[in-house]
Amino acid sequence: MNGIRIFIDFGSTFTKMVAFDLESETVAGRVQVPSTVDRDITCGLEEAFAAISREVKVGALERKQAVACSSAAGGLRIVCVGLVPDYTTKAGRMAALGAGARIVGEYSFELSAEELAEIEEIAPDIVLLTGGTDGGNKKVLLYNASLLARSGREIRNVIVAGNKSAYDEIKSIFAGSDKKIIFTRNVMPELGVLDVDPANREIRELF
Repeated sequence: MNGIRIFIDFGSTFTKMVAFDLESETVAGRVQVPSTVDRDITCGLEEAFAAISREVKVGALERKQAVACSSAAGGLRIVCVGLVPDYTTKAGRMAALGAGARIVGEYSFELSAEELAEIEEIAPDIVLLTGGTDGGNKKVLLYNASLLARSGREIRNVIVAGNKSAYDEIKSIFAGSDKKIIFTRNVMPELGVLDVDPANREIRELF
């Protein structure tokens, strides 16, 4: 491993890529290419990878570990719902931003009726539902799942990345719902331990 981490920004006009050397803590390469939002955004992504590869060695590992975000006016819009702001909600945000999404709302603890109405008004592409370490608190996760299952059609896609002990009950809660529900690994399976990549992949695959 050459200690290079790739950072990507998908903009409305340009796709920008920076290669950062983790060992020397310096920028090893920087490129920008026109964004290809009118056809397939990954075309511009591949052009950026080709361009930066002329400045620094970028292999399969560096591509896999790349971190992306979007500064475009549009983009994938996600609401993150978690248990505690400094833990599961923050971990959910990291998973969403790593997939190039734009965070349009963040909520913690049990959702109020007013907050649910706000989320419906936002009409996000995805609600990322997190909360609790594996085997830990599941009351809040189940409560929020029940509210989302009964929400309006503005909420269409829900990715669950919280306490796995609650998953069977959440499946029952969403049974018969018009929502698309996806389960993935907990973004914080243990206190202070992050596992955001599985949620990141589900977000990318859904959109």
